[in-house]
Amino acid sequence: MVLTVTAVVGVLCGLALLATSIDVVVQRERSHTLFGDAGNDRLRRAIRANANLAEHAPVPIILIGLLELAGADAVGLSAIAALFLFGRVANLVGIYRTRADGKPPVGRVIGIFSTWAAVLALCLWLGWMVVLPML
Repeated sequence: MVLTVTAVVGVLCGLALLATSIDVVVQRERSHTLFGDAGNDRLRRAIRANANLAEHAPVPIILIGLLELAGADAVGLSAIAALFLFGRVANLVGIYRTRADGKPPVGRVIGIFSTWAAVLALCLWLGWMVVLPML
């Protein structure tokens, strides 16, 4: 069985992780910084963008795969996966932006809530389909 939705999300998150990893290396080279961020805001943002994606991508990808294996509706699963991917992209864009008033950029806010909504939907759906029937 091919897990198509999982594969698409995994590939896109993998490419985004690769891009953010490359950005960290580029920023380290530009700032001649081997460890940490040396107070360089651009490097700090690159590090956080990479780490944030690495922190938030694995569990939803696993949940999507488990739902596909359980026979979840592909259209509904694709919609939630799209919301998750939208949230991750919005968050990445927001991490690289700054606001003069010190508030979080809109992309970060949209990204956080989109990611949370997608993860909650995936958890509830998997719980309903797989966990609840076992109780």
